[in-house]
Amino acid sequence: MNVHHIEDSGENVPENLVTMCVACHAVLHIGRNLDLKVIEIWKSPISQIEIVQKTRAAVQQGLSLADINKQFKLKKGPHSPDSLLYANELVHEMGQEPRAYLAEPLCAVFVNLNRWQIE
Repeated sequence: MNVHHIEDSGENVPENLVTMCVACHAVLHIGRNLDLKVIEIWKSPISQIEIVQKTRAAVQQGLSLADINKQFKLKKGPHSPDSLLYANELVHEMGQEPRAYLAEPLCAVFVNLNRWQIE
C-alpha cells in the first residue's frame, strides 16, 4: 500500500492521509508516472483490479512485467500507451474531483516498478 495526501497542504497528519494500492496511486499521479515510464495506459477487457491482482501474483512467481503484460490482451487507445497526451486528456475528463481509477476499458499497466512496489 502507498500513502497519499488527501489535501495538497503537505500536512502528514492521519486526517490528511489515505492508504491505497500502488496502481490507484499511480493513476492519481498519472502525468508523472507516464513521464517516468512507470505505467502505460491501454484498453483491456480485464478490469484494473484483476490486472493488479494478476500482476502481483506473477511478480511473486518471478515473471517480468513485460511477460505479465502480454497475458492481458491489451489494445491501444487513442494515444500511444506512454503518451503524456493521455495524461492531459484523462485529467481533463476527470474534472475537479480526484479519483484513483480510469474509466473502463482503460487501465494502467506497470512497465517499470521495483519489486517491493507491487508485492
